[in-house]
Amino acid sequence: MVANKWEWESYGVKMIPGKELRVMRYEYDDQHNFKQWKEGDSAALSGDRKYLWPQFGFVTDFFKKQKEPQRRAQRLYTPRPYFAGFEKPNDARLNTPKFLGGVGITPALPGTLVVLCEGKKGRGFYICLKCGAGFSDRKSSHKSPNGSDCEGTLCKLSLGHEFDTDVTRLDFQGIADIWEAYSLAYAVLLGAASALEVPDADLNATITGRSSGGLSIVLYDNVPGGAGLVANLYEEEDTFIDVLKEAKERVSGECGCGSGESCYGCLRSYRNQFAHPYLRRDFALERLKDALERKN
Repeated sequence: MVANKWEWESYGVKMIPGKELRVMRYEYDDQHNFKQWKEGDSAALSGDRKYLWPQFGFVTDFFKKQKEPQRRAQRLYTPRPYFAGFEKPNDARLNTPKFLGGVGITPALPGTLVVLCEGKKGRGFYICLKCGAGFSDRKSSHKSPNGSDCEGTLCKLSLGHEFDTDVTRLDFQGIADIWEAYSLAYAVLLGAASALEVPDADLNATITGRSSGGLSIVLYDNVPGGAGLVANLYEEEDTFIDVLKEAKERVSGECGCGSGESCYGCLRSYRNQFAHPYLRRDFALERLKDALERKN
């Protein structure tokens, strides 16, 4: 979402007269449970986490002569998805999952994902809601993207966007460690892409907590409105078993990395850079073996 510091300082959030930028308050806990409130909502907590949805895109610094690039831009801030909840959280179908290999699978239902870019080490960005100018570091004064002085206040914000899509929740019993959950989530994602014969970019995964304790995997179609992909896991039992088999093969060790490691041949991708130091293929392998043995 955001490249290197020089590039970010050369851009601003596009402002449209008469249309305010959308700002939301949010929080998430250690189990990745995500909550959000509209700006100014009295129900919001007092925390300072807010994200801006740049619905109208970005603009360049019109009057600043751009430097000739000396190298490819570094991408320092990886967006991270959070599950904000199902459209109908009280839908009875969520309480009656199908169990295959001891894994609970809910039907694919509409849900909301929020994709956040919180800046380097989660420090956010400083954005003026009056002119749209944005910076990686706080400035005592600033100019608008059109080059004029601006008296607006810089607000500390993350960048984010929301979309609704088809979501299924997978409950592998007894998972409490966040990185074990992520390791298994990305193995299942890649297994699903292989079993469904679609690019892995068509799917994505994150995790969320359960009210009963432990962590669930949230697998979703990575397109607004959904594409009917994750629905296959619930509706066709053989397909879900194929997903588990493909996922197990992915983390079997043929990639060559050690059991306590991960690599681009098993779990890693550009999208999950935030988790690279903690992803372990052995975490996923043991869970997948257990699920397939239970199925038999």
